[in-house]
Amino acid sequence: IKYLLTICYQQLQELESRYKDDGVDILSKLPVNEIVSSGDIFEKLLRPRLLDYASVNSEAFDLSDCNLANEKEFYSKLVLIAQPYGCHLEMKTAVQKVSVNVPTTLATEYADQPTEANAVDKSEEDGCTKINRSEIKVVLGDLTTEKADIIVVCSNSDVLKSTILKAAGLQVADEYNTGNNARQKLSQQPCDIATSPGYLKCKKILFLPWKPVPSLASAADQSLTRHSVSHFVKTAIDFAFASNYKSIAFPAIGTGNYGIPCDLIASAMITQAKESLEQQKLLQLAVSFVLLRQQLIDHDEFVKQLAIISPQNYIKPTTFTSTVTTTKSRKKNSNTLRTFFGKLFGSSDSSTTSAAPAAEPASPPPPLRKLIPSLEPITLEFDKKIAQIILTTAVKNWQNVYKCRCKITEESKQSTVKRNLDQKSDLCEWRQSTLNRYFQFCLQRNVLVKMDIENGTIELEGPSESSINEAEKHYYELTNETLKQSRMHATTSNSSPRLPPRSVPANWSLNDKRKRIPLQSSLSEYTTVLQRFNETMVNNYLKIVRIERIQNERWYKQYKAHRDEFKERFNNNFNEKLLFHGSTDTVADQIVNECFNRSFAGVNGR
Repeated sequence: IKYLLTICYQQLQELESRYKDDGVDILSKLPVNEIVSSGDIFEKLLRPRLLDYASVNSEAFDLSDCNLANEKEFYSKLVLIAQPYGCHLEMKTAVQKVSVNVPTTLATEYADQPTEANAVDKSEEDGCTKINRSEIKVVLGDLTTEKADIIVVCSNSDVLKSTILKAAGLQVADEYNTGNNARQKLSQQPCDIATSPGYLKCKKILFLPWKPVPSLASAADQSLTRHSVSHFVKTAIDFAFASNYKSIAFPAIGTGNYGIPCDLIASAMITQAKESLEQQKLLQLAVSFVLLRQQLIDHDEFVKQLAIISPQNYIKPTTFTSTVTTTKSRKKNSNTLRTFFGKLFGSSDSSTTSAAPAAEPASPPPPLRKLIPSLEPITLEFDKKIAQIILTTAVKNWQNVYKCRCKITEESKQSTVKRNLDQKSDLCEWRQSTLNRYFQFCLQRNVLVKMDIENGTIELEGPSESSINEAEKHYYELTNETLKQSRMHATTSNSSPRLPPRSVPANWSLNDKRKRIPLQSSLSEYTTVLQRFNETMVNNYLKIVRIERIQNERWYKQYKAHRDEFKERFNNNFNEKLLFHGSTDTVADQIVNECFNRSFAGVNGR
C-alpha cells in the first residue's frame, strides 16, 4: 500500500479521475486497505490495473557507512534518490557491535617508565572537595566492590543493572523485580526502588530511572539533559539525607551506550551534588563518583569538574609515580625508596639513619595497583548505528533496484566526514597507553580510526566536522605529551647511553654561555649555511641581516639520542635532512629556548 501511494500515486489519481462520476474513490480509502467502487467497474476495470501496479518485489540491505546524526534529514535524502528509480524506500535504525583493535606500539618502553609490572599507580581516590561538613570524591573502582551506605544504579542501564543484580545475589534480584512489577502496575512508569544490599558492601541499593532526551542537537536539548541528570543526583542525595545515611556512590550515567559528552554529564552531576550538600549545612554525607578503570577519559573529566566547582576547597591527593626497579638494579635504589616511603608513611628501616627510631605506621601503605591504562594492545567494543533499508518496486522495474542501491550506498558514504592525516611519523614514538587512550577518545565521539603506524597515516571517519576536528586536535595534544616524555627520557634516563662531556659539535664555544652566537661572515660555517640557504631562497629575500649559531647543549643531547635511536631502529637506513623554518623573531626566541613544539605541526601549513 505504501508503494502504491508513493510510487504509483499519479497513476492511481488518473484512474480515480477517469471513473469519478461512477463513484470510484481510491486515494482516500487505500490507506485503510479499502476502495469504493461498483462491483462491475472494480472487477472489469480497476482490479486488473491495481494487481498490475501491486505486483512488487523487495530487497533489504544495511548501510554501515552513514551519518545518522540527523535521521530524518538522511532518510529524506534517500527517499528523493529512490523515487526516480521507481522504488519505495523504508528505513529503520539498529545498533551493530563493532570490535576495534588498537594497533601495537612500535616505541620502546624505557626502563625508567612505569610499566604494568613495575609501577606504582595513582591512588584510588583522585581528589575531593569539601562542602560544609560533607565532601565530593572521584574514585577509580567498581560499584560492585565500593564501600558506601548507598549504591546508586541507573535502572535504564541494562548492563549496569544486570551487573549489580548479579553481584548482589538472587535475593536482591527478587526484591527489584517484585517492586518493579508492583509499582509499574500502578503508574505504568519506571519507578524508584530501594533494595537490601545482598552481597554488596553497602546498606541499600537505590535503583533510579533515567533516560536522556533523544537528541542533543540544540541548546534546549542539552539543557533538558542537564536538568534530568541533576534530578537523578538530587533524588538520590535527598533519599540519603532523609534516611540518615552517611555515604553514597554514583556511576557516570549516559556516557556509555547513550554517547552523551562526558563534560556535560560530569558538570551536571558534580554541580548538583555540590548544590544539594550546600543546602544541608549541618548534616554530613560523603558523595563518591565511581568510574571503571577503562573509563580514564571520563574519569579525568570528572576530576577536572571537581576542581572547577570549588577550587578553593579542592584537595589534590598524594599520587605515586615512583618506579619499582627490577631485581638486577634494586640494590642501588633500595635505600632511596625505603627512605621515600619511610618519610611518607612514618616507617623506620635499619638502613635509614635517624636520631631515634620512627614510630610504626598506623596503617600499611596503599597496595600497588596495575598501571592504568594497560600497556597491552586492547580491543574496544563500539556500538555503531546502522541504517536498515528496504527497497520496494514493481517486478517489471526490478532492473532499476541495483542502480538505486548503488546510488544510495554512494550517498551514504558521502554523508560521513572523512579525513586522512599523512606523514605522522610521530606515531612511531607513541606508547601503547597513548594509543589506547586515543582510540577510546575517538570512539566516544563516534569517530572510527584506521591507523598505520609504520607508514605514519591515520584515517578518521565520523558524523561531523566538529567530531573529526576534536580527534585531530587530540592527536596533536598526545603527540606533544609524547614529545615531552621523550625529552625527559633523553636527559634523565639512566638506561640511555651517557654522552661524554664533549658530545657537542667541535665548533661550539662551550665557555660562551649564550645560546645565540653571531657568526662572522669570514667563517666557513657562515659560508656553508649561506650556500645551503641560497639553494632554494636565492632572489627571494632582500638582505641577510645576520647568521647565528644556536648553542643549546640540552636540546642537542636530546636530538643526538633520538638520532641514535632511529639509526638503530632502521639499521642506519634513514634520511636526515637539513631544513629551514620561517618564523617571527618572537617565535624564533621560543624555539631557541624551548625547542620545536610539534603540537603545532600542520597548523600553519606543511
